[in-house]
Amino acid sequence: MFQTHHSAIFPIQYDPNVRLWKWIEFGVDAPFFMLEIVSQTEDGDFVTHRMTSSLNVLRDHVSTSDAGVLKRVFLLSPGYVNGSDAFELDVLDSVCSSPSNPMKMLFKLTDGRTLHFSLGEEPFNESDYTVQVFKRAP
Repeated sequence: MFQTHHSAIFPIQYDPNVRLWKWIEFGVDAPFFMLEIVSQTEDGDFVTHRMTSSLNVLRDHVSTSDAGVLKRVFLLSPGYVNGSDAFELDVLDSVCSSPSNPMKMLFKLTDGRTLHFSLGEEPFNESDYTVQVFKRAP
């Protein structure tokens, strides 16, 4: 979830259907997914990035998307998720969630680390995360 502020509106708007922002604010201190999407054009590949905190948005881009082909997914994780004192951006290998609570997520990174996110104080049990939302293509 992002917050936008009127003072951050970019003064030049090229498309009446799109609003540009000089900056945005994270509405929640939670993990975010940055989707790297590749579209084919007559001039070659065109790469865009979309950021979301929604598993449903990620799931929609994994299955099919009119935006292009999902090339990579990055995890922007807050310090309390990644064990540091700051946000980190890492390449995701996979994301799984709990069937009973989709806000419980298990992140496997390409560097071998495993991170998890839960809104509750429940003890971590990796076997609770059985719904695969995303798996990186080999």
